[in-house]
Amino acid sequence: MNIDEAITGRRSVRDYTPKKVDEASVRRLLEAAVHAPTAIHEEPWAFIVVQDKNLLNRLSDDAKELLNSGADPIHPSGTSHLNDHLVAPEFNTFYNATTLIVICGKPIGAFVAADCWLAAQNLMLAAYAQGFGTCVIGLAVTALNTPQWKKELGIAADMTAFVPIIVGVPASETPPVPRKPPEILIWK
Repeated sequence: MNIDEAITGRRSVRDYTPKKVDEASVRRLLEAAVHAPTAIHEEPWAFIVVQDKNLLNRLSDDAKELLNSGADPIHPSGTSHLNDHLVAPEFNTFYNATTLIVICGKPIGAFVAADCWLAAQNLMLAAYAQGFGTCVIGLAVTALNTPQWKKELGIAADMTAFVPIIVGVPASETPPVPRKPPEILIWK
């Protein structure tokens, strides 16, 4: 697969089989992530891998509860098309994926968030090349950064969980989504 195929073929997958992602595959994804560009070669990232179904379900429930209560500053209550889904008990924030990889950042520079997002893109493209689906789950960011979840997942108090990415075997093919052409503000 060439890079153009990977970029244009990767989709955000929201339907997974129960097949678990094996450890060797997860390690290859993490290796791809750490090959991302990084400002001043700081490499500020650290990773959490969660494959425990009960833990994923608890985290999903907490993320939904924070959003429904209005305590999620990233997704204000009443402004999201997901609100209808969130009240449904069967809705799982992680779309029943078997693996959650959280990219966390150490507070060592001004570009930590950007570095973590670059690592995320590498990880997602590598996953697609290996036949896995991925999706960034922004709804989990607030929950992951609560003291309770930081303690449970071993995230240091001064670190930030930036990018929660689910990884798994897609249950079906995700169709392409049309994209707008690039908006060029100026070209001199």
